[in-house]
Amino acid sequence: MSYNTRVSSEMANEIASEIFDFEAQHCPLVDKRTQDERPRKVGWMGDNGLELRVSGYVRSMRQAVTLVLAVEKMKRPHRKAIGSEFSDVDLLNILMEHVNEEHVMLEVNPDLESSDLERFETELRRRRSDESHSISDSEKKGWVMNKLDGRPVELTASMLQGPNISQQVTLSLSTYIPQTQPGLGQPVVLGIGGSNYFLSCNSPHNSPVLELEKVENRDDLKSISLSSDATRFLFYKRDSGSTSTFESARFPGWFISTARNVDRVRVAMCNGRVSAGRVTDFQVSRI
Repeated sequence: MSYNTRVSSEMANEIASEIFDFEAQHCPLVDKRTQDERPRKVGWMGDNGLELRVSGYVRSMRQAVTLVLAVEKMKRPHRKAIGSEFSDVDLLNILMEHVNEEHVMLEVNPDLESSDLERFETELRRRRSDESHSISDSEKKGWVMNKLDGRPVELTASMLQGPNISQQVTLSLSTYIPQTQPGLGQPVVLGIGGSNYFLSCNSPHNSPVLELEKVENRDDLKSISLSSDATRFLFYKRDSGSTSTFESARFPGWFISTARNVDRVRVAMCNGRVSAGRVTDFQVSRI
């Protein structure tokens, strides 16, 4: 930064003296000299005026104020001397003349908490896809996909033995990054192996429902924005010991579950990690 002006020798001597008195200990922009070394005679500044140049880096607010005061004195020779008698009002007026205020407006939806905003703006990218896993609930019931004429495809949980074991579906599990919040779980998409069906959580009647939804192009799920409708395919897999739970990303607090102690009942969503008559713990093993 540099500033050039021409002032009378008398005023230049006065400004130099005031700057020394005001900033003797703090400002590296001014040559530090002892009281005896400071030139005081008019002849030192030149009878025909002096071209005063101040250059360097302003490293503190105090230095900036010093320069502002010096320049202001050059511009307004009839103002009263700068120093201990310089009033607070004068100082404030000078500073305000040199300050440009910048106003930054931030619009925030009051209905969204900070964690909700973070989840709202995040886009998840598929890291691994089509990893085949076996899945059964903690009661050893496996998943079976039922295709009934005239009815939507659905999943049921059944105790499978002997030749019936072949009916058990494999899970095509895809993981996504980043993990949006610590402890929330690993974001995953769950597909049915050997098909284009994926588990989704929708709310057609204001109550989350687990569905099997056909996706013709798997690349449509390559990335999922948490602000998009595609979050219906996203679940948070949380591991605890040898079992895992799957919480809906679209409907927090709702988990994939099976019926407790009942065979051949539809796999569905339930409200809460622990829910009466429902099992939310699953054994998931990579094949």
